[in-house]
Amino acid sequence: MFRLFDPKTRLDIIEKVRFNGRKVLRIGVGLSLFSAISPWLLVLDIIPSNFFTGIFIYISMVLGMGLTFVGLIYNNYIDMSE
Repeated sequence: MFRLFDPKTRLDIIEKVRFNGRKVLRIGVGLSLFSAISPWLLVLDIIPSNFFTGIFIYISMVLGMGLTFVGLIYNNYIDMSE
């Protein structure tokens, strides 16, 4: 009934939520793809163009490139230490 209080279940949840290099890399690539596709959606008038969408796309581009870079470095650093 209360599986959340089981120590093995709690460890499984923590392991699924914990970030590693591959998860950070996937999030970064996803944000980069979003920021590459979004301007085309703005040009085709699928989503409305305003100040906030432009800022959101720019922030996702910067975060995507940064997280991709961090994910690559972290993933290669972990592979070298093993």
